[in-house]
Amino acid sequence: MNSNASIKKSGSHEHPRDSRLLETRHPVQLLAALCGIIALAAPLFLLSQPALAASERDEPLPKVLRVGLLAGIFVDTNTSEAQVAIELWAREMARILGMKSSAKVYIFPDLSSMSGALRRGTLDIICLPCVDYIKTRNSLSVDPLFVAANSVGQGREHLLITRRDSGIRSFSDLRGKNITLLPPAKQEASHIWLDVLLMKEGKRDRTGYFRQVGESSTASQAIMAVFFRQTEAAIVSRGTFETAVALNPQLGHRTRVVTKSASLAGEVTCVPSTTGENMRRRIMNAAMQMTETSVGRQMSVLFQIDRLIPYKPSYLDGLAGLLREQANLRGKLARRR
Repeated sequence: MNSNASIKKSGSHEHPRDSRLLETRHPVQLLAALCGIIALAAPLFLLSQPALAASERDEPLPKVLRVGLLAGIFVDTNTSEAQVAIELWAREMARILGMKSSAKVYIFPDLSSMSGALRRGTLDIICLPCVDYIKTRNSLSVDPLFVAANSVGQGREHLLITRRDSGIRSFSDLRGKNITLLPPAKQEASHIWLDVLLMKEGKRDRTGYFRQVGESSTASQAIMAVFFRQTEAAIVSRGTFETAVALNPQLGHRTRVVTKSASLAGEVTCVPSTTGENMRRRIMNAAMQMTETSVGRQMSVLFQIDRLIPYKPSYLDGLAGLLREQANLRGKLARRR
């Protein structure tokens, strides 16, 4: 490993050091992998521009910029490739900022380990799924700053898809059928949505409703499993599904959307609440000017995004509403017992 950058790994067997977990074997998965790295590159984009006021340049920089990411944001991404991309951006970020020491990237296997690092003050920037941000915002002092443009809006809807010739026209038609999901560590919002759909049917136990609930390591594999009749239904994001259909129009002809969720925001980039105002302005200025630079344009092409956008609380409305609905339905079902 290059001495100018390092990646510290910790955790369990779910840790991304086993790149076999997310192997990309299909063109659909390759493009999805690039899209999946978008959220990982976002925090590194933020600091990559030099146009700063004198007062902002005078603010002391940390000796080492410490970037933390939850492994859960590696969706449809070859982990080894993602780590290489993050490391390269970290080194470039450190060079642009004039740091004597290189940046460090920490990939955490779970929210607990990341939360511990934040409490110890050993992280400067974090990127995590919005589900986890909602869970920690009342207990950790972090402030959301940015999201990738493709991390909010219609593309972040979750879709329940089946084959058109399956005879499945509603969620209730799935009783006794097979369904495939991504692991909750990679797409927790889809599991929350499925729980809500089940509870609306008066059920809490998946195993008692479906014949089998399977897991796929990538959304692309889940889509192809539906296409090849290996499973009868799957839940994937609209963005991934539309990318797959664009690459293989037959997927659109042979599959259909049974139902869809509200927009469930993807990832958010945060800084500790103790971050100084000057540093925040550096980050904001860098992000806004990113698309005007040659480096920014090159990375936008590579990662298939137009821009980063400032965080707005409204981006979490769909996800926060789904969590409230989940809690309310659980309460109602518990009272019926």
